[in-house]
Amino acid sequence: MYFAVFLNLAKEYVYHVRKRNHRCAFSDNHFFLTNPGKEEKICELLLRGNMKKSIQTDLAPAAIGPYSQGIIDGKLLFISGQLPLDPLSGKLIDGSMGELTRQAMNNILAVCAEAGAKPSQIVKTTIFLTDLAKFGEVNEAYAEFFKETTPPARSTIGVAALPLNSPIEVEAVVILQD
Repeated sequence: MYFAVFLNLAKEYVYHVRKRNHRCAFSDNHFFLTNPGKEEKICELLLRGNMKKSIQTDLAPAAIGPYSQGIIDGKLLFISGQLPLDPLSGKLIDGSMGELTRQAMNNILAVCAEAGAKPSQIVKTTIFLTDLAKFGEVNEAYAEFFKETTPPARSTIGVAALPLNSPIEVEAVVILQD
């Protein structure tokens, strides 16, 4: 979706540049200008949002498949679903649903910290639960992480199963600051 928005912005920019009799072409995610200057800076800004960077930290569990703990694209950090795994052992922790929620959220915050972000920059989370009857306990533990800031938008989805038979998984989207 973000690339589609970027592509539409790029096409609109090319239209305006051509309207002003400047030469600009868009090919393979790059702009080519015959008259560098202000237009070149705008092209650079448009392209900046289309560059991915992987985020990895030892303070969160290693990925259990072919994916990154987090991906930065422009000013957005997308954090992969975090299970309540101990980062050192890579094993699911034992405990109440509240403790499991806290561990999953601590893993989210570890990826945030690696990218230089704070909890206040989290704008969207998705919680996957195998037992929606535990929602109250999850909600109470989750709220602890946003006492000092406005909580992010959130969806909670009931699922049949999660990796490693975990009862909870949390993913997040974060807006990064310059």
